[in-house]
Amino acid sequence: MESVIPPDISAALESDRRSKRRRASRYRVSAADRLYPLIELSDHGFVIEADEPPHLRGYVDILEGDERIARCLSVCVAADDGLVRYEFKRESAIGDVPADHVASVNAGLLAAPEK
Repeated sequence: MESVIPPDISAALESDRRSKRRRASRYRVSAADRLYPLIELSDHGFVIEADEPPHLRGYVDILEGDERIARCLSVCVAADDGLVRYEFKRESAIGDVPADHVASVNAGLLAAPEK
């Protein structure tokens, strides 16, 4: 026996499920002065919820609460059923220092002219 859920009840259940998922997320993506709650965050990318995919191509910041934890170059790879999946082309954790960087005590100081 098959049970059929009326469309209005199904839509209400889906809306409630989406709002709970949005509230539970502590991660957000910041792009173009807007914040989007992340549904999923992985090593390869992230998923946001949007009826119409926002244009987040380019650099975005990943936030945990109000703290920026990464800066990423992202590209949209799929949009279906209200979810939009983005993949990282490049990801830099905040605080990472390039391997060839040497911190110098005298950085920025000019040497005295030789006589």
